[in-house]
Amino acid sequence: ADLAASQMQCGIEATRRRYLIVDLGVAFIEGDDEIILPRQLDQMRQILHAGHCTLRIGRRADIDQRRALQGVLVQRLEVGQSCLLIDAGDPPTGSASQTAHAAPLAFEMSYAGDKFITNCGPNLVHGEDWHLAARGFPAHTTLAFERDVIDPFLRHGFAARQLGARLKPLDWHVHNRRVEDKAGIWLEMSHAGFVSSHGVRHNRRFFIDALGEDIRGEDLLLADMNHVAREGARFHLRFHLHPDIRASGQSGGNNVLLLGRSGHGFQFRMAGPPETTQLRIEESVYMGQDGIPQRAQQLAVYGVLGHTDTLIQWALRYAGKSQKPRVGSSS
Repeated sequence: ADLAASQMQCGIEATRRRYLIVDLGVAFIEGDDEIILPRQLDQMRQILHAGHCTLRIGRRADIDQRRALQGVLVQRLEVGQSCLLIDAGDPPTGSASQTAHAAPLAFEMSYAGDKFITNCGPNLVHGEDWHLAARGFPAHTTLAFERDVIDPFLRHGFAARQLGARLKPLDWHVHNRRVEDKAGIWLEMSHAGFVSSHGVRHNRRFFIDALGEDIRGEDLLLADMNHVAREGARFHLRFHLHPDIRASGQSGGNNVLLLGRSGHGFQFRMAGPPETTQLRIEESVYMGQDGIPQRAQQLAVYGVLGHTDTLIQWALRYAGKSQKPRVGSSS
């Protein structure tokens, strides 16, 4: 009996280390501060521990806890001192959709307690326009088209007046495939949220090496066989940064150094169709502390949907630790 119980516990732990079933709360990585995972309710009251990654539910929620567990799937990739949390589920339905975010395949990343890649988080202090903007695609570390995307929120009509701006029950068809071996972890994902509007699926691939110091990604816009791809449509791929991260452009235009407050650094590199792809460092906003906006930066990749499949490749590689840690933050 003891052996069976031990084996069962090992199985549960192995599963928990791969997946987090989020209870609609705000996801944080263990450390000084928080990072926000998309499509979750703004604040809750519970703490769920999973190794170095912690799901902590906020302090000010007044939401019925019986609605908490809704089976929202988050992939967790943790190797060495790196941890990635990736939104891997379809949009929630029912009451859970009332404050859910539209951000399929969005991710966040931390290293040794420094939060590097984040999402903007929920705005809790401004009006409805701010609230909806913080819940939309551009406020998350994922890819979206600049125009003609199907509005994911219920904004107008009798249903909107009665139910509020809920996330619509969209059929994103999110898929995940994960492989682990001695070299590292591979994760392949896709969603169909752009098929009806732009004729393409968004496929996203992650790789993290066995040391947790080499993270690679691919974002592929793959033409759907039953639809016509909207060649020439403009898209953006955003990487929102925590306020404590400073981004500095490097030579060549497609390289950026990311330096954390404690001195840890990552080199970000991007490659895409050279004629139509551009990487910029832009302003962003972070609302992970009680929903109050703080100034931050983001890496924004701009591209154009090509005649054939369109591929953006990117990498985050550990650049070491500075001997002189930064003082303060950019907020």
